[in-house]
Amino acid sequence: MFAIIITAMIDSLGGADRVNNVLAALNLKPISQKNLKLMERRAGNFVESVAKKSTAKAAKDSFELEMEYENNISMCSLTSIFFVNSI
Repeated sequence: MFAIIITAMIDSLGGADRVNNVLAALNLKPISQKNLKLMERRAGNFVESVAKKSTAKAAKDSFELEMEYENNISMCSLTSIFFVNSI
């Protein structure tokens, strides 16, 4: 979780130097460039995995809704054919 926060800080503040400037203003120790990059990479992998899962779920949900819609259309067609033939 800390890595995600650091990545957000790097992204929103505009780079590692600015992150360290903010930390210095808060009287906190600076984080080395190497460690910032390491945390950024870990967070990137996490974000990517969440995005892949989210995309897969959205595709599955969309497919299921489309199939449900197609089934409803088919049932309506069958009902109307049955109704016309029974008159």
